[in-house]
Amino acid sequence: AYGKLGELGKDAETVQQLFTWIKDQETYSESEIIGLQLALLSDLDGTYAEMYSSVLCNAFLKEAALFVECLNCNPDNVENSQKVAKLTVYGAASDGVLEEVEATLQELIDCDALTDGAVTWAELMLRYCDNPYGETT
Repeated sequence: AYGKLGELGKDAETVQQLFTWIKDQETYSESEIIGLQLALLSDLDGTYAEMYSSVLCNAFLKEAALFVECLNCNPDNVENSQKVAKLTVYGAASDGVLEEVEATLQELIDCDALTDGAVTWAELMLRYCDNPYGETT
């Protein structure tokens, strides 16, 4: 199955193809979103993390309320959910859609579309939007 994704020895290209395929999905189920979020437990770094930030942002924009609710699904792994929130916002800034993400988050909060726990995550993501690249001053 791996060979169908790309050529042997071209791992970076294969990963990029996989991430593109994930982004091209029309919708995501709850379990798919949770899976995308839990993938960060594998400690992606560098180029892969940057590419994956775009995948997360895309999933957020397609299924915003469900995406934020899923951040609240695993109270035993708050640190991973924080990474997901940060990387999603980073992806929004990198992809030029930060304002759209901010507006979507604010709308979710304002229209009471989220559970209380998920509102907390949406508010955290909004705070991350103020400094999407995590620079310290």
